[in-house]
Amino acid sequence: QGYRRVWAGLRGLKLAFYRRPQDHEPLELLDLGELVTVQAEDGVLNLRLRGQEVTMKMESWETQEMWRGFILTMAKMKMPQDLALLPGHTFQLLQALREELECRDTSVTAATSVVPSCFFQVTRAEAELLLERSADRGNLLLRPGGHGQGVSVTTRQELDGSV
Repeated sequence: QGYRRVWAGLRGLKLAFYRRPQDHEPLELLDLGELVTVQAEDGVLNLRLRGQEVTMKMESWETQEMWRGFILTMAKMKMPQDLALLPGHTFQLLQALREELECRDTSVTAATSVVPSCFFQVTRAEAELLLERSADRGNLLLRPGGHGQGVSVTTRQELDGSV
């Protein structure tokens, strides 16, 4: 069976194949969400996806085991227990898993976040003025945080008749 030499990159659930290492556009893109099985034998990884089979020939057994580990870890979101990796490689795999979990959590949070009705795109001074003029509508307002990060809370309180 003839093989062609390509470079591969894994980003989340996407396995991309490139003609050269410096290419930005992949020749082919596989969705590992469709992964059914991964079998390793004699320097070859056989990926069976729904409706597709892909064979990847590796230069060494260690490379084969690393790719098997990364593919299974990203597809299942947990590290397989049957991997034969050196401690440094295991650490890399766990770090990649942690980063992918954070990335997926962030994308889910961003996609499902709802801006509360008490959030206004105003400055601190504008928030204080809004609360003063609309005292009958509440005493709390959320606004963008300082330096463009997070949110800040502005409140209006009356103590002994004075604000």
